[in-house]
Amino acid sequence: MNFAPYRKWVGWITLGFGIAMTAVGIWELLQPVQFEAMATISIEKHFPDGMGFERTPIYDPYFFQTEFEKIQSTPVLDRVIKDLKLADKWRADDLQGALRRRLRIRTNRQTGLIEIVAYSENPREAADIANALAKAYRDYRPEGRVSSGGIQSLRKGLQKQEEDIKRERETLDRLKADLPLSGYEPDGTNRVKEFRAYFDKKQEIESMELARKALTLRIKSEELDLSLPKTSLVKIESPATVPATPLQFHIQFGRISFIIGLLGIVTGLRILRGTSAPGELALTKVHR
Repeated sequence: MNFAPYRKWVGWITLGFGIAMTAVGIWELLQPVQFEAMATISIEKHFPDGMGFERTPIYDPYFFQTEFEKIQSTPVLDRVIKDLKLADKWRADDLQGALRRRLRIRTNRQTGLIEIVAYSENPREAADIANALAKAYRDYRPEGRVSSGGIQSLRKGLQKQEEDIKRERETLDRLKADLPLSGYEPDGTNRVKEFRAYFDKKQEIESMELARKALTLRIKSEELDLSLPKTSLVKIESPATVPATPLQFHIQFGRISFIIGLLGIVTGLRILRGTSAPGELALTKVHR
């Protein structure tokens, strides 16, 4: 098969790819450097063991997911914004949104510690944000717990959800019993709508089941949280320090993209040069 007719297209595609990668590399290299600072905290859980209270570290993914949401909740972020006077430093209409974009909350599965990571173009600011958030969460958590009355309200909501699901399942059973054997009757009557109503109701019940499971997990988490004492709930294990070097990922990515782009441009131009002057190539062969 002769690939010569496609050689020109390959050249243009390679050239375009090289230009695009070069542009990406330049854009990445022109971005301001980012610094990363991390503070680690622990949440202490206390359980009676017949001998008094003991501190027992437990890894519960649902529990930690709830805590992640609390760390980035409005009351906690408002404290950080106030303590660091970010309203005077940042030009942003949505300070909470700007702060959330500079944060990353994660769990170390081996140690069970929560890592609060902050990013900023200023290394000092990155460390201040991570430490301020850890402190704000530590001070807020005892205040933000759901009361026993609040848990009772959640239970009532769960009971109502279960009653709604039971009622909808009865409706689904009736729809299923009335389903025809096919979408059309022998006389040509269209019964497709009945199938659609059945599957729509089934999907609605599945969504309600997911909401019920989420509420059940929240109730369990809040019950456990309420059983804990109000002291020593959160401990700052390791405060953030001022980072000495910026993140290197985008710099390395920019360099690699730029080099790949240059190679693509050179390759594309060489391919196009070979296809644009066939007469020179033929003349070279004659001389040889």
